[in-house]
Amino acid sequence: MHGNFIKAFLKNHFMRIYSTLLLILTISLKGAAQQYLKPDFDAEEYYEVCLVNNIISGFEQPSIPPPAEFQMIYKSSPSPLDNVWSYWKSNKRPVGMIVIRGTSGKGESWLENFYAAMIPATGQLDFIDGKKFNYQLADRPDAAVHVGWTLGFSYMKDSLDLLIKAEMAAGINEFIVTGHSQGGAIAYILATWLKRAYPGLTVKVYCSAAPKPGNTGFAYDFEFLFRGGWAFNIVNELDWVPEVPFSIQTMQDFNKVNPFANLRGVIKKQKVPVRWALKKYYNDLAKSSEKAQRKFQKRLGKTIGKFIIKADPNATLPVFATSHQYARTGQPVVLKATEEYNSKYLDENGKKIFVHHSIVAYMDLLKYWYLKK
Repeated sequence: MHGNFIKAFLKNHFMRIYSTLLLILTISLKGAAQQYLKPDFDAEEYYEVCLVNNIISGFEQPSIPPPAEFQMIYKSSPSPLDNVWSYWKSNKRPVGMIVIRGTSGKGESWLENFYAAMIPATGQLDFIDGKKFNYQLADRPDAAVHVGWTLGFSYMKDSLDLLIKAEMAAGINEFIVTGHSQGGAIAYILATWLKRAYPGLTVKVYCSAAPKPGNTGFAYDFEFLFRGGWAFNIVNELDWVPEVPFSIQTMQDFNKVNPFANLRGVIKKQKVPVRWALKKYYNDLAKSSEKAQRKFQKRLGKTIGKFIIKADPNATLPVFATSHQYARTGQPVVLKATEEYNSKYLDENGKKIFVHHSIVAYMDLLKYWYLKK
């Protein structure tokens, strides 16, 4: 009788210990696996992103309130092309936000935008002082990116590296990457670098009013890397900035398997009158686009590059990619203009070229379509 009681007691005691340990382990695993950033477009989250971008923009609008969740922890000094980035932390969750400032009022910042020839998405930028910026922004060998914004990011890379390592050591493993306008363009480059350099991180991207960062090869690679609702390209449909840079598509910009690859061979098989006509049309179309691509590469690469070197004598001209086929990148979130919006932002003379590009304009449409504020 007594022995049975001891056995029952020990059994119950060990069962309680086992249950307690199992509960502790379950809670620990849940805590370790908890993810604070969620996929898909979050309008409230983007609204907070707009509030932060307003402060860092250099053109802060007093009508826009300060951010409620994120506080600035650090702001960098301007780079040779007047790029600035800042770091913000959430007061509600272990999440950081890296924010790239857009184009400033300085000439160097505008030169960076017009330095719009492409370079391969994997390569190296060399500097006179011997420093090298090695980068891999895509896996596809045909991927190419905007040289000016890649150079702009190169100035930030080392300090961002230090920040990420320090934050990871402190337990921060989730980051929002954002920027408005030029800042959004550089955010594409920062985000893909961050995801590749630190594959264990959770990275969510809001490229606001951003121009096109690279060609189709880069866009495909970026969108696959952030598949599942982790990178967004937010566009006001009346804003012209997301439509630049100019894009030129040549025969070489298609995938290798395409109906144009052996078109010359098909033309040769035709009878003489047809062959002559088709050859003339083909050459006119192919050579005109190739000539335009070379001209854009020369003017927006070598010519603007000389002014870039004056702004930063430490920079050098890279080897440019033979592509100028800029493509919109990231999951699009289109903010459609309303009658009320058109009335408010009316510009009959067409002189307010940035009226639809402002953070205020984006926030007005965001409120109407998503927040009902």
